[in-house]
Amino acid sequence: FKTGITSEVQEYVMSWPQSQELLKKLIDLIDFLIPLYVAEGKSQLVIAMGCTGGKHRSVTFAEMVYRHLL
Repeated sequence: FKTGITSEVQEYVMSWPQSQELLKKLIDLIDFLIPLYVAEGKSQLVIAMGCTGGKHRSVTFAEMVYRHLL
């Protein structure tokens, strides 16, 4: 069974222009928020993602955001 962790699923999900735009907007938001959270002395920023099945799209986006944050 393939999930959003597998490269084939990630490539398919990210092949859509809407997916690419959403990822860019998510990363922009996270990059904007992190310094603000740090400045306020917060130690956590919780990000939740979900989709209908919870195995393909949401996992792909979570993986992409994770890689960005590394």
